[in-house]
Amino acid sequence: MRKLVVKIMQSLQGFGTGTTQEVSDMAVVSTNIKIDQDLKKEAQELFESFGLSLSSAINMFLRQSVREGAIPFRVGNSLPNAETVRAIEDARNGIGLSRGFTSVSELMEDLDADD
Repeated sequence: MRKLVVKIMQSLQGFGTGTTQEVSDMAVVSTNIKIDQDLKKEAQELFESFGLSLSSAINMFLRQSVREGAIPFRVGNSLPNAETVRAIEDARNGIGLSRGFTSVSELMEDLDADD
């Protein structure tokens, strides 16, 4: 997460420093969002360690999203689900695998034999 924030900070070249000049050059609007209280506290502590306010960090995220035309990080579970883990383990242990074939015709013969 820290590397992502640093990358975004570098790409924005200083945006979010909270200077008066920066704020006066932007048309600023207030937005209300609902955030879990503990998550907000943890995020504020993290961003403060980078010298950023929560508002600046959210602005950085929004600008990077618009710039990339996407969410600027992978969304989803990076770990396979339980079914996939079982399938991987079965394959590693040779469970449920078909025998190997040297040609398509040999494969077709084997498939037709089950009919």
